[in-house]
Amino acid sequence: MHVSDSEAEINEDDLMHSLTLRKKLEKLQAKMEMLENPVIRTFVTKKYTPGRSLKKQPKSSPVTYVVAKEFSKEIVKKVLSLESTSVLEFEHNPEIAFKHSTTGDKIFIFPGIYECDNLGWLECDFSVQGIGVAADIVLEATGNSDVLLNCLAEKIMIENISLVGKSGLLSPIVVHHGETHLKNCVIDSNGAKIGILLLEGVEASLENTTVANSSEDGVQMRSLSACSIKSSKILFSRRHGIQIDAECALSPNSFTKIVITDSQITNVGGYGIFLNNVPIAEISLQRPSGDFNVLGLFPWMKYQIEDTILENNGENGVGISSSCKKREQLQSESSLFVPSNCSLTDDMNHSALSDLLNEINISIDNLETN
Repeated sequence: MHVSDSEAEINEDDLMHSLTLRKKLEKLQAKMEMLENPVIRTFVTKKYTPGRSLKKQPKSSPVTYVVAKEFSKEIVKKVLSLESTSVLEFEHNPEIAFKHSTTGDKIFIFPGIYECDNLGWLECDFSVQGIGVAADIVLEATGNSDVLLNCLAEKIMIENISLVGKSGLLSPIVVHHGETHLKNCVIDSNGAKIGILLLEGVEASLENTTVANSSEDGVQMRSLSACSIKSSKILFSRRHGIQIDAECALSPNSFTKIVITDSQITNVGGYGIFLNNVPIAEISLQRPSGDFNVLGLFPWMKYQIEDTILENNGENGVGISSSCKKREQLQSESSLFVPSNCSLTDDMNHSALSDLLNEINISIDNLETN
């Protein structure tokens, strides 16, 4: 407030205006403090995402959204050849189509590079199809959201689409609930931490899909999730190709499941497949053979891996991170010999694990002989 004379009285109108602005400032400061907290920010983004305010009233029939940079007679003919029974709506921005869609809707996206703040939280079952090849249909993250696409529906189908992240992003796609199916897609992290993040209990399938350029892992699987990978590639992750979190609370009917056929996990900085935080006590006292047979030692996992290549990676074989007690604690509680050149708290590949198990077996034989 501009008061030239310190003895002058303050104008009442100015005072009321100042108080009003002060109240607004306090509200803005409170919102900023919430947004600076990553946990609260995720909750606020989910609850107040613009997509929810854009959603229309329940529709009497499914809608087919047509997204294109420019519309032409040829595009309309193409759409009519694909879908002639639904109501058609035309959009230039895929964000609007994603956030308007409800159960049973379809989205057709024509070639172009589309800059997206975020694609919202998909809570309804619908399908997304690029008309052309994935390399020509690019949905690129440009906003400040942590995730480009959050999937919560029972079943979502995405085909012929490229999702491109950016540095600072958690992941281009996170599956929170239900099933998400990707076919003929490209997930380019472009420096984001994780290519695809599967949270506990969800299912995902990748067919003829490429996941590349993650600053951490190509695919991260939380415990009790399921992933099917067919004719796909995981490339150029700085850490691991696939990281799978161990399940410690064993249940006879609950498993983490992974099926990989005719695929490649190559040129990653660490292991092609990495088991995170595994209790060493769950490993059977037997020596596995083959790169993938080591996965059969864990009762919480079901796996099937065929015709799959792991090569040109920073580490060979399957990596395992142990969550067991340190060697000093283990030696004080057990008479089993632990090789001095192998720390149970370090990451171990298949070869090191085999040597460890073999020496444990030898120690047991010696104890029985004595």
